[in-house]
Amino acid sequence: MKKTLKGFVAGVVLTALVLSISMMVLARNETVTAQVQFRNIQVVINGLSTPLVDIAGNILDPVILFDRVYVPLEGIANALDMQLTWNNDTATAYLGARTRHVSWLDHMSHLNHQSGGGNRQEVTSWAPGRQSVDGTAFDRGIVLANVSTGGGTERDAWQSIDLALNANYNTFIGTLVDANRNGRRTAQIRVYGDGRLLYTSPMISEGTIPIPFSIDVSNVQLLQIYADYTGTRSVGMVEARFERN
Repeated sequence: MKKTLKGFVAGVVLTALVLSISMMVLARNETVTAQVQFRNIQVVINGLSTPLVDIAGNILDPVILFDRVYVPLEGIANALDMQLTWNNDTATAYLGARTRHVSWLDHMSHLNHQSGGGNRQEVTSWAPGRQSVDGTAFDRGIVLANVSTGGGTERDAWQSIDLALNANYNTFIGTLVDANRNGRRTAQIRVYGDGRLLYTSPMISEGTIPIPFSIDVSNVQLLQIYADYTGTRSVGMVEARFERN
């Protein structure tokens, strides 16, 4: 167990896991009815905002129960690249190493870049340690930006990039962040797989908190990331990677 949990971070994640285990021990086989609170709790591992997902890529939400934070063990296992096995007869969860292939978005070649509108649309790399507007630091990713060309006019625009996945991945996972301060201007990200809409983000504007995403890209050959802007706006797609189990 010590070997499989090596590198497991301290803080809220570890505390939540320990408290969850303690609660199960105290409860024994009793059934307790209690209210849980959802607060869009974000989990940060080694300084990186990490969405907790199940093996299919569905978001798993931490909850607050009895004034403590509880996190799904499956989400922690996936975040740490560990295999989770459950024995229902003995009520035992086993964590172990799991091999996973990862390709980082900022290292992948773009097959095609298209844009429209009167401004200049850019795709650049996220500088290591750069902070989003909310103050969270990230180490990698890309920045999708609609940049004013001057003259005091901020025109609406769009841009898209295409990537060849060739059905090599199961999940596209990462976080969307506001990358610049620019009043009420907004942007929205959509992701298509082989022409089919897979994901639509909330509107991103100044003050938007980091938005974790996890998208099922199983059997997708060609992926398109599409950004739709209302005026000038920069969006970071950070810690973004494609994973294959």
